[in-house]
Amino acid sequence: MRRIILHGTLAKDNFQINYQSKNFKGEFRGKFKGIIKNLEKRYSQTRSSYIREWVEKFMAIQNCNKCKGSRLKATHTSVYINDCNIHEVGNLSIVEAINFFNNLSLTKNQKTISDGIIKEIVNRLIFLENVGLDYLNLNRTATTLSGGES
Repeated sequence: MRRIILHGTLAKDNFQINYQSKNFKGEFRGKFKGIIKNLEKRYSQTRSSYIREWVEKFMAIQNCNKCKGSRLKATHTSVYINDCNIHEVGNLSIVEAINFFNNLSLTKNQKTISDGIIKEIVNRLIFLENVGLDYLNLNRTATTLSGGES
């Protein structure tokens, strides 16, 4: 019964409810889409911030089982530099990331290829450190930043 209430009936199933109040008695027979589908539809189609906030009370952010919260394809997280993939580097604080890029162990050929890119990354990280955002990490979503951090 909980499955039907939350997720609705299957396409081939009919659902029957008998109901009665002081003034009315009736029966409903048909398909039921479920509370979750109804809330998803209301959330995606409304322009009302009040309705969005109301529906958000029933929502929770969960990590995907495949990417484990990185929001990256497996092919992107399978590349490692100094035992860290891009998601792990993004989880470092700005100060830790500066140290990571300044202390990379690269071959001469790798260093030649990546020198300009690493220099640009470090310069941008140093800028973030200089404006007092050294405690942030690069994987933070924009919605979690305060107005000043943005």
